[in-house]
Amino acid sequence: MPLGRYISRAAIPMAAALALLSVTASAVGAEPGYATWYGPGFNGNRMANGQIFDEDDPTTTASNQYPFGTWLKVTNPLNGRSVTVQVRDRGGFNHALDLSKAAFFALSPPNSWGFAVEYAVVDGPGSAPREIPGRDTPRPTPTATPAVSAPVRVSTPAVRDAPTEHVVEAGQTLRAIAALHDTTVTSLVEWNDIQDPDLVGVGQRLRLRAPVRSYIVRRGDTVYGIARQFGVLPATVVELNKFDNPDALSIDQEIAIPG
Repeated sequence: MPLGRYISRAAIPMAAALALLSVTASAVGAEPGYATWYGPGFNGNRMANGQIFDEDDPTTTASNQYPFGTWLKVTNPLNGRSVTVQVRDRGGFNHALDLSKAAFFALSPPNSWGFAVEYAVVDGPGSAPREIPGRDTPRPTPTATPAVSAPVRVSTPAVRDAPTEHVVEAGQTLRAIAALHDTTVTSLVEWNDIQDPDLVGVGQRLRLRAPVRSYIVRRGDTVYGIARQFGVLPATVVELNKFDNPDALSIDQEIAIPG
C-alpha cells in the first residue's frame, strides 16, 4: 500500500485527537470517530445486509452503530475531503466505521490503515447533515484509548491464540479461506509461497500467519516507525496484531512483528 502521504500522529494520541475533533464536529452536527477500510479477501463476498461487497464502490461502509441503509457523510478533517456512504455491513471491530477501499482512499487519508474522521447522518448523497437534537439515530460514543504516556503491560495480541494452519478442504478457494480466518489472499500467498492463487489442492496445509518475533513498545514508538525498523509494511503489522486503533500503542506493550 502507498505510504508517501503518511503523516505521523505520534504526538497526538487517538483519544486526544477525537477530543479535539469533537469540538468542531459538534458545531456542524457531525460526530468524531475512527475509520479503517477493508477490501482484499472480502471483495465479492455477501455483506451482512445480503448485498455483494465491492471494494471499488465508494458508497459502502460497515458499522456496528447504525441501522442498515443509514447514509453517512464522512469527512477527513485534515483536508476537508468527504464521501457519502451507506451502512451495508457489520464487522468485528469497536471503532466507528470500516469503509470500502474506494471510500477510504477517496478521502486522501494520512496513512494506509486508519485515521480520525468526522461523520454525520444524512438523507442521501448530496444531502446536508441532520441536526443532532431530536434525531432518531443513536449517537455513537467514541471509545477512549490509552496514550503512550506511562508504562502499561498489555497482553500479547490475540493472534497468538488463533489457528496457525489450515488444511484445504474440497471446494475451498484461497479467497474463502482468507475470509474464514480474517486475513487476505495476498498474505496467504506471501506466507505460503503460492505461485498461482487459483491453484490450491485438497489436503494442502496453509500457514495462517507469517513467522513472527516479539517487540516491546518503547516511548515514542509508532506503527510506522516500528515497521520501517524491521523492513515490513505498517499495514502488515496492523493486520498481524488485529489493532483496532494503530495510533494507540502503550509503553511495554508486546506486539508481533513478521519475521
